[in-house]
Amino acid sequence: AIESPSKDDDTVWLTYWVVYALFGLAEFFSDLLLSWFPFYYVGKCAFLLFCMAPRPWNGALMLYQRVVRPLFLRHHGAVDRIMNDLSGRALDAAAGITRNVLQVLARSRAGITPVAVAGPSTPLEADLKPSQTPQPKDK
Repeated sequence: AIESPSKDDDTVWLTYWVVYALFGLAEFFSDLLLSWFPFYYVGKCAFLLFCMAPRPWNGALMLYQRVVRPLFLRHHGAVDRIMNDLSGRALDAAAGITRNVLQVLARSRAGITPVAVAGPSTPLEADLKPSQTPQPKDK
């Protein structure tokens, strides 16, 4: 569908994936109940084959035009508002998490002091109080 010059097969496959996604979402919430029915998986396979069938009786196209599209057109304003609200909340949450992580990193970085690789460790003069600074010895 991607490589073909025709737009028709793109529409067919996009319609299939929309119906498949909605079916998968419904199945996610009802799978434990539905799996108890005999031949559920055979019926599921038959339904998906029906949705992929060639043109005249393509199940995905029929379901999209008769069920999905009318529901979407009726409720698309509410769906858009909910998605905008959720994306705004997600961005705020991501910004808050990023801010917290950066603060933790900054605090942990401030607490790190250099460690000598070899030899005895000596305090740095910058870390000592003025009264503790080493004084030159008289000879």
